[in-house]
Amino acid sequence: MKIQFLGGAREVGRSCVLVETRSDRVLFDYGVKLSEGQQPLYPGKINGTLDGIILSHAHLDHSGHVPAWFANSKTLLFATQPTVDLANLLWADSLKIAEYEDYHAPYLKGHINKTNKNTYIIPHYKKEIPIADESMLTFFDAGHIPGSAMCYLNTNEKNLLYTGDINFGETNLLKPAEIPDKPVDVMMVESTYAGKEHPKREKTEKTFAESVKSHFETGGHPLIASFAIGRAQEIMMIFKKYNIDAPIYLDGMAQKATMAIQQSPKFVKDSKALNKAVQDVTFVKSQKMRQEIIKEPGLIITTAGMLQGGPILYYLLELNNNPLAKLFLTGYQVEGTNGRKILNDEPVEIDEVELPLKIAWEHYDLSAHADWPQLQKLVKKMNPEILFCMHGQEANCELFANWAKEELGIDAYAPMKNESFSF
Repeated sequence: MKIQFLGGAREVGRSCVLVETRSDRVLFDYGVKLSEGQQPLYPGKINGTLDGIILSHAHLDHSGHVPAWFANSKTLLFATQPTVDLANLLWADSLKIAEYEDYHAPYLKGHINKTNKNTYIIPHYKKEIPIADESMLTFFDAGHIPGSAMCYLNTNEKNLLYTGDINFGETNLLKPAEIPDKPVDVMMVESTYAGKEHPKREKTEKTFAESVKSHFETGGHPLIASFAIGRAQEIMMIFKKYNIDAPIYLDGMAQKATMAIQQSPKFVKDSKALNKAVQDVTFVKSQKMRQEIIKEPGLIITTAGMLQGGPILYYLLELNNNPLAKLFLTGYQVEGTNGRKILNDEPVEIDEVELPLKIAWEHYDLSAHADWPQLQKLVKKMNPEILFCMHGQEANCELFANWAKEELGIDAYAPMKNESFSF
């Protein structure tokens, strides 16, 4: 068996792992890495054919390069229904961004259509599917976003577990990730929060909801920056849970993402609760409506979560000098993004113009990734022979691999990009 890390090695972004046995060639994820002011970075080159691409979930750092494969080649893509629906939204949006920012996209709309025609939908978790001559695939709920999966591959040589992005903390939207009840020889695990423990979720939720509510009740404009997939729906459910009686607006791609998630009710914890939360929300349909809703106090949930684009930039420009407005950041902010600049007390950049931030802001950790104790527990439970720590900053991956070696005696690595391992 040979495993090559074509992306996601000592970095967050462009996750891509090629697994080769004597009979099969399978790819785990095929993502892109988004960088400020640059076109996306892509995984390493794949030579030859593939027997299948396994897509763990829809986020662009895992799915963003998939249609590019179908531009010149053909195979089957294996994914859950919400992963396919949500990835299609992101792929189409990526084409719009490429056109707007004037760089060459690696695929066209027709290649997205070709991708969909060659997609095999995994109907539910824990269903074993033959995907190549001697390889069987089973998805387990990863608890990260709707449709996300830990990918268990049973081959004629070794059993592999590719975690993708995982979360073992229960949220309003999703159940916790499910630890596979299968033997694992080789494990590839995310390292995003290696060495870091999340604050208590219930306490964070309550503080966040109470702060938003208090700000609204004093005549304020709470502006909530949110990821479109998973986070926006979670925030709506939090506001419902804490009985926030206020006009609530949803703007940006989160609208289509919400409708897509509602179409796959079995992939969320409580679809009725989600639907009730959505019923309390008004979708923003036009620029004129945006101009109207900021005239009166109200809650605005909008993309993008890292303030790199989307309607959030309009609202930020309009409300930056308003003493009654407050910005709420609700997720991880990647280095170089406007969100990270805010955390670093630096000016944000909108249309290549620096904007000194005057609006008050708060940041809440509503992470959908496993933290350090959860990651350690998972590795102890699975007890693989070989562990690859990926999808994290270099220091995090190294920390994770060294811990597994020293504490558990596991043959553990923090692979470099394009590095190969044979066994």
